[in-house]
Amino acid sequence: MNQLRPIVSFRLMALWLSLALAGCAAIVGPREVVLPVEKLQQTLAGKLPANTRYLELIDVGVTNPRLQLNAQSNRVAVTVDAAVTPVFGRRVLRGSFRMSGVLAIDAARQAVVLKDPRMEELTIDGMDATVTEQLAKIGGLLALRLLKDAPLHTFTAEQFRYGGAQYFPTRISTTPQALVVTFEPAK
Repeated sequence: MNQLRPIVSFRLMALWLSLALAGCAAIVGPREVVLPVEKLQQTLAGKLPANTRYLELIDVGVTNPRLQLNAQSNRVAVTVDAAVTPVFGRRVLRGSFRMSGVLAIDAARQAVVLKDPRMEELTIDGMDATVTEQLAKIGGLLALRLLKDAPLHTFTAEQFRYGGAQYFPTRISTTPQALVVTFEPAK
């Protein structure tokens, strides 16, 4: 009987420790990962400069992305400097494009990405309204090419584990200076 006592005592201790650790995951609850806009902007800047020819008629080059987070719409606006050159002309027209995308979590890539990209505003110096309107259609294609499923942040494996528990991103919210991704423990 005395020989069983240490074995039973050890098993009870192991059971108690297991229950305590399992309870810790429930106590810890959700956690937040803050992603500053500067870091997101660096990621997007890695995709630029981008130069594309559209319809074999126009060359469009974009540089210098500037991100702006919109807390009300949960969209990210991206303004880029643009240089537009008609193939049959040598004059470079300069201006800017403002595009936006909806924030989403891509579980397969473990990343925050942009969905539903669209052209918001197009400003080209010295261009009349009819040409600007036509160029806006090309700008829509540019928004799709640059922003569709563009990763703004890829999570590390460590961000999915905390306190011995597995976590999953469940919500994205924005502040003027950062994205806030909420992680909740797996159930």
